[in-house]
Amino acid sequence: MPKDLTGSSCQDYAAQFLKSLFQRPRCDWCQHVEQPLYRRGLCRHCYRISRQIVRSEAVRKQSHQVRGSIPTSHLLALDLSAKTARRMAVLAKSEGQAYGDIHVRSVGGLALERQFSRLSRCFVGRDLFDGDATLFDWSFTLNQKRLLDYLVSSLNREFARRHRQGIAAAQITHGSASRS
Repeated sequence: MPKDLTGSSCQDYAAQFLKSLFQRPRCDWCQHVEQPLYRRGLCRHCYRISRQIVRSEAVRKQSHQVRGSIPTSHLLALDLSAKTARRMAVLAKSEGQAYGDIHVRSVGGLALERQFSRLSRCFVGRDLFDGDATLFDWSFTLNQKRLLDYLVSSLNREFARRHRQGIAAAQITHGSASRS
C-alpha cells in the first residue's frame, strides 16, 4: 500500500503497474493489453475485422466476375463494404501505434489535456479541459501522468472500438466526396 500521495512508493507503484500490464501479450494490431488474444495474434475485435476484410473482398471479387447480372448499386455497396473493412483495420493499427507504448512514453500535460478533452467531448459534447496542460504538468509526476494517460485512453479506446465501423464509413464517404 502506498505511504503517501507524493512519495516515491506511489511513483514506483504506478511504474510497476504499467510495466506489468504491458508485459502481457498484446494484439498485433490495436496493442490492447486488456483484451485476450483470440487467433493469429489478434484480439477478437481485430480478428473480426480481418475476417470481414477477407469476406467482403471475396464477395466483391465474385460479384465483379458476374457483373452483368448484378445491379450497379449493389456493386457500389460491396465496394463500400470492402473499403470500410480495410479502413477499420487501418484505424485499429493506428490505435495500436497511438496507445501501444504508454508505459514508456514521455507523457506531457498537453497529451493529457487532449485525452481528457476527447473524453469530455464524448460525454458532454464540449471541451472542459481547454488550457489545462500546465495544470497536468505541474500536478503530476511522469509515472502518474503515464497512469492517467493509460486510464483515460482506455475509455477513449473503448469508444473508438464501439464506433469503429461508423468512423471508417464516414471517413470513406467523406474522402470519396471530397475527391469528386
